[in-house]
Amino acid sequence: MTTNPVHLYRALLRECSYLPLPRCRSSMKAYVTESFRRWLPKYKYTGTLTTLGRTNTGRVPDFLKQVQLLHRGRKFHSTLKRANEGYLVPLEKVLRMTYGRTGPRRHEMLEKFIAGTTAATPATRKIDHVDAEGHSDSDNNTNNDCHDDTGPVPKYSRTWHPPPQFQALIDSQAEHQHLFGRSGPNYKVKKRFTPPATTTWGEPLSERRYRNLKHDWHVQNLKAVLPPLPEQEYKEVYDLVTGAVELPAPIPRRPKARVSPEEEDRQIAERHASMIHEGPRPGPRAKDDMLGRPHRLTPRLFRRTLARAVLKQAPLVKAAPSSHDGLGMVFVWDDGLWQNIVKNSTPKQTRQGQKELLFS
Repeated sequence: MTTNPVHLYRALLRECSYLPLPRCRSSMKAYVTESFRRWLPKYKYTGTLTTLGRTNTGRVPDFLKQVQLLHRGRKFHSTLKRANEGYLVPLEKVLRMTYGRTGPRRHEMLEKFIAGTTAATPATRKIDHVDAEGHSDSDNNTNNDCHDDTGPVPKYSRTWHPPPQFQALIDSQAEHQHLFGRSGPNYKVKKRFTPPATTTWGEPLSERRYRNLKHDWHVQNLKAVLPPLPEQEYKEVYDLVTGAVELPAPIPRRPKARVSPEEEDRQIAERHASMIHEGPRPGPRAKDDMLGRPHRLTPRLFRRTLARAVLKQAPLVKAAPSSHDGLGMVFVWDDGLWQNIVKNSTPKQTRQGQKELLFS
């Protein structure tokens, strides 16, 4: 373990300060700071400063855990560095983490979206009004613990169903997930739970097996579902993609420190010596770019990357009192690029002189 945690922490914050969007910079900085503080050892002052051993997680990290944490920090530093250099896959990962398409923020947004809802049988399920953030009217009630007139419903039983707004989000995403492409989640949502009628031996499916299958189906949907973006963030991303708002200028990096003439002479001598001992090295090869290559982040390239990685996978919740499902909400999916496609496909008006030459 040769990595200094302080040096790694400073390097991570330095790379966060060069990310292309202000929201990316603040979000990644908060993520790095919180990750380090979770494993910061606690101290107690009793005349002298002594450590208590444990961290904010409540456990003492052994040597193996410290190695794993430093390895994870170096990997994330590589992701940030390559994103700043213009590698598209790391850049998409940073954008998806910033806007809650993956990572811890997605779980926070999803938890807010499905909190305080009831899950009962279709006959006794109560439909609450849901606002644009995905919160229901039952969030303010204290007696909303999956109870109804017929009593509690065991989770993952035959009469248990996901929350209504969560199921509506799954149904909407299932119709659009084929458009996500390679930037989408690894899992795909499944609208309906369809267990087999019998087992391999032709016997009826047991209750335990039924609950396990429904649990797997629900967990897979939790891993794949993409929660809606808040309206303010959605408008911010939409304006950036459509060009209504100009992209912020990139932050200039501090130039490298100049080396002394003696150091330059030493480096030149080392290159010549390595050429004599090892021979000439090959130039750029196609196989070196198998994992991507750096790009110059032009406004056009960045808008398309933002649309593909975030906006295409971020629904917007709109109020719809006359919706057919009775939830009072609809999900809108838009990548922000269809206006340009329609504009380019529309035939342009020919000039009057060309009309006279053609049809005179």
